[in-house]
Amino acid sequence: MTIEIRDFHFDEFEEFGNAFVDAGWKNDYMQLEKAHFRGRMLFTGSDSTQISRCVWEKRLRHHGLQPKGTIVLGVTLSQQGGTGTYLGAPIEFDTVIIQRGEDRLEIFSAPTWDATSLVIPESEFEDQIAALTQRAPENIMKHRGLAKVSGPQSARLRQACRGYFSAASMLQRSPDLGSPLEAMAADLVSLVIRVIVDSQFESGPPPNVSRRLEIIRKTEEFAESFPNRSLRVPDVCRHVGTSERNLRYAFEDLAGISPAAYLKAHRLSRVHTALLEADPSEMLVKTIAYEHRFWHLGQFSRDYRLAFGERPSETLARHERNCASSGIDSMLRIRS
Repeated sequence: MTIEIRDFHFDEFEEFGNAFVDAGWKNDYMQLEKAHFRGRMLFTGSDSTQISRCVWEKRLRHHGLQPKGTIVLGVTLSQQGGTGTYLGAPIEFDTVIIQRGEDRLEIFSAPTWDATSLVIPESEFEDQIAALTQRAPENIMKHRGLAKVSGPQSARLRQACRGYFSAASMLQRSPDLGSPLEAMAADLVSLVIRVIVDSQFESGPPPNVSRRLEIIRKTEEFAESFPNRSLRVPDVCRHVGTSERNLRYAFEDLAGISPAAYLKAHRLSRVHTALLEADPSEMLVKTIAYEHRFWHLGQFSRDYRLAFGERPSETLARHERNCASSGIDSMLRIRS
């Protein structure tokens, strides 16, 4: 069996989504906080299992789909500056995320979030539950959301995750030590599933939270439909069918920002992506800014620098570097 280890260091939030396109992940990220983004992902994977540790330093909106036929389990190792939400419910240290691959993932992260994700075949998840409970796994399989675990179990999970990634990092530095990762990965997956079996499941967000999450979804869909248009809050309210007060409550409660700040962040993110993808020998910053309805270039440049920690021209100039490097600092394949 081959264990692959990849260590990513990111300067762009979009790179998180791009890193796993080939693995069947279809995720979108949007930075909701100002200043330059930094992130890291330590990925380990075999033919059937992916275990990753992700750390990022800015609040992000993360949504999308994971590989079909899989179960994604998420364990928070640390978070600072606030509490993230999953499907509108708070992500705490004593909760484990349970996500089917074909279901939509929706997370607003804490400003600084360190988390472990385990992606395993749905059939393996079912088999292990059936073996542990001696019952059909439907009662647990039907849950999509957060499993609430005890304090000691939560601490045990975090310790096991950190131990696993410590071994992966050591193996990267010294491949001749041998590979304990296959057995450690199997043990970690089994531990998370055992903890889930013994946990209590959240009943889901209350109706008002579900309504606010739906308001945000419709706002995002509206903004995606007009990526180059300068949308205003009244435009969104008319489209979504809600009041400005309800729109403000939805975004401030779940995203931690105002609707107007979100709409500006969405347009700036579009510009950011366009600049990263553009060839500086063929494209000007002002052309991209005008395409996204930023008419006042001085104000646009100031807003952009506050959002991403650099001038638009600096992002555009990094086109060659982005073409030459995928963000992987090191890669190792170990046969065990």
